[in-house]
Amino acid sequence: MPFAGSISPTLYPPGGQVSFGHIAEKTGLKEQIVRRLLRHAMSMRILKEPEPRMVAHTKISKYFTLLYVNAWLSFGAQEGWPAATRQMLDAIQKWPGSEESNNTV
Repeated sequence: MPFAGSISPTLYPPGGQVSFGHIAEKTGLKEQIVRRLLRHAMSMRILKEPEPRMVAHTKISKYFTLLYVNAWLSFGAQEGWPAATRQMLDAIQKWPGSEESNNTV
């Protein structure tokens, strides 16, 4: 099953542009989902839409294509974030509505 983490910065060439449809085809995600995810990144100026339905790099997203930067981001997205949010969700279920600092998992 495809997931959003499969939208890698290496799918669109530095200095070039690619369509939302192309990224959807390469990732196996629906174009509507790709468009929504990438436009969110565009709202934070990580990517840009130089013309309708086309995606291109900004300076920051070009930086994300460096192997060591991409590896660090991938680790955070695939390992760090799920682990951190799982504990938060467990605490919310165990102590719903609590504002006590010691109600943690």
